[in-house]
Amino acid sequence: MTIQTRKIGLNRGKNRIWLEGKILTYFGIEHGMRFDVVNSPNSLLILINPDGKRKIAGNKARPIIDMSAGTIDASEFVSRVVSVQPIKPGSNGNYPGIILTGIPVPLQK
Repeated sequence: MTIQTRKIGLNRGKNRIWLEGKILTYFGIEHGMRFDVVNSPNSLLILINPDGKRKIAGNKARPIIDMSAGTIDASEFVSRVVSVQPIKPGSNGNYPGIILTGIPVPLQK
């Protein structure tokens, strides 16, 4: 389970990415950890940071990251689907992280 895909959903007409449970714990991310989000063209970095502006919600068994319109729209995703890959501890100090990258999806007829 090193790469997963997730759809960019909608909540009241606004973009939303919801990550929860096993995908986060597998990547070493737990409830209560703090994180920052870094935008870049067609990707978002979720970087665990003890002084981060955001906090992992949920509970110990089911951590949750819920990002909505402002964060997602600022990243200029050109896709409605993202790959979810871990950032190994060491490449981000001693903390884990996640990179979300847009995946081109063919238009359905």
